[in-house]
Amino acid sequence: SLHDTGVTACFSASAEIPCPAPGDAFYGQDATYSTHPMRLVDDGITTAVATPHVIDRVYPNTATRARASVGELNERLGAAAVPRTVLSGGEIRVGCRHLTEPPFDSLPTLAGHRYLLLELPAAFVPPSLENLLFSLLARGVSPVIAHPERCIAVQAVDREAAERMPLRAV
Repeated sequence: SLHDTGVTACFSASAEIPCPAPGDAFYGQDATYSTHPMRLVDDGITTAVATPHVIDRVYPNTATRARASVGELNERLGAAAVPRTVLSGGEIRVGCRHLTEPPFDSLPTLAGHRYLLLELPAAFVPPSLENLLFSLLARGVSPVIAHPERCIAVQAVDREAAERMPLRAV
């Protein structure tokens, strides 16, 4: 079954909006789904990945900070006898200095492995995205675009341009 976070509001790139219908811009946000939030254990799911946002000067999360927070959460879950393990990660906004400036080990990859969630701006695909993807791949990091349905430009992307991007299936 499908799970969500219990979020009840939808947003455009700049404001709260009525929740979009399938096919509309910004469709697919958490508030679109009406499932019971966080019933993962009841459905047999015992491992989840926490992916807090990483945005310069707004959400300054790092791999160290994410691991520490998730470690504390796992201790609390264990103390409460909740049979769930949470792994650390992050959703890094394209343009974040952590993507281009050392130390690169500060990037909160998914569960400490090579996969990295990238968040695109809602209204456009940055011209530097192709170079960023290439740079990450050259460092052994496999980028995964988080919520591509939220980026209007991705919805209307030129297929030929997309095929030139240095992407591979995960």
